[in-house]
Amino acid sequence: MHTRLLLPIEPLSRKVPAVVDNIGSDSWSHSGVVARPRRHGLVMTGGTTGFEVPLNLLPMISDQLTISGSIMGTLDDMKSMVSLIAQAAIEPEIGAVMSMVRAEEAFRAMWEGSVTRKTVLTR
Repeated sequence: MHTRLLLPIEPLSRKVPAVVDNIGSDSWSHSGVVARPRRHGLVMTGGTTGFEVPLNLLPMISDQLTISGSIMGTLDDMKSMVSLIAQAAIEPEIGAVMSMVRAEEAFRAMWEGSVTRKTVLTR
């Protein structure tokens, strides 16, 4: 049985060139809305909250949205991705930076759904 996580998603106030989404069903509708038309679109890399989603074809057609899925890649794929991130000056949406000694607290907050954006753990 799948345990559904209810994650708060803080809506973006702008469109972005690409969305990489590993959350799944809970973030599906938001991810599709914020992807800029005729750009890289939406890449689904996981389904933490589930894999079943409704699909309204009209926004996908009118925005010419590309949706693709990805599980893993090669080392060269990762190097290309890192290069793209650097060239495009992509900055992650970071919500908290915490010491590794607070990892349990960080994971608990993620599990409870009380954080938004990324949590970075440092040594």
